[in-house]
Formats: sequence, C-alpha cells, structure tokens
Amino acid sequence: MGRCCFYTAGTLSLLLLVTSVTLLVARVFQKAVDQSIEKNIVLRNGTEAFDSWEKPPLPVYTQFYFFNVTNPEEILRGETPRVEEVGPYTYSETGDIRTMVFPVMYLNESVLIDKETASRLKSVINTTLIITNIPYIIMALGVFFGLVFTWLACKGQGSMDEGTADERAPLIRT
Repeated sequence: MGRCCFYTAGTLSLLLLVTSVTLLVARVFQKAVDQSIEKNIVLRNGTEAFDSWEKPPLPVYTQFYFFNVTNPEEILRGETPRVEEVGPYTYSETGDIRTMVFPVMYLNESVLIDKETASRLKSVINTTLIITNIPYIIMALGVFFGLVFTWLACKGQGSMDEGTADERAPLIRT
C-alpha cells in the first residue's frame, strides 16, 4: 500500500510539474506574440501598418448605390413605392493623408472619381438627392418628445405658490 501511494504521489507530482512548465512556457510565448502583434499593428509612424494605412498598396474603391423613388405622390396616397436604382458611382480613393492628429483623427484630402463612372457625374450633379439619416431623425424625435414631456410635466404641476406645504412636499422630493 505504501509503495502504491509513493508511485501515485510521484506520478501526480511529475504531472503537476510538466503542466506548470507547459503553462509557464505558453504564457511567455503568448506574451511574446502579443508584443509582436502590438509592435506591428499599432499605427505608429515608421511601422509597416502605418505605411500601408498611409499609402495603401492596392487601390481602394468605394461604390455608392442610390435608390430614386419614382412615385412620391402615389406613396402619399398609400400605394406601393416604386424605386429605381441609380448607380453604382465608383470612387477610387488615394491614401494621401495630409493632416494627422494622433491617436484617432486624420484628414484624407484626396478622393478621385473613377474613369468608368466619370461620364455619369453629370447625372449626379443634376439629380437632387434627399438622403434620410434615420439615427439622426430618431435622436431629434427623442429630444423633441423629451422637451414636450418636460413642458407638460411642468405645466401640470402648477405654481409653487399654490397650495400648502404638505401639498408641495411630494413635488419637491421627486
């Protein structure tokens, strides 16, 4: 029985030692990998990531599609909207970064229109585009309704000169 416990304790000790060494090596290796990634990924002047960000090695194209509503009067009467796709308008962006304020602000001053869509530029200039930004509308409605509800709450409470001190006490605590 004593010999069995000795071998079991020795085996468990050896297993614990191997596990500890493995975890220690893994932690050191992970720290080295993290430092290497941080050194190469962070946008710092002189790094490969910064050079690729400042002047991309491949061309960057941005395409915009617009949808023109062709029957606005019918929509107001409750009919189904008909939309016409306008685009794509393709732009080639250059990485000419002129103004940089680290860590998060930069100004890309150079955007070039692609030759394929340059002929369609005239239709963009002559077309009136109304683009609705839903998050700003929701934010504006929230501010509007907040002001309305505040006004209604103030109007409903009346003047502080009216009533007794016991009647005004609940209003003061809220």
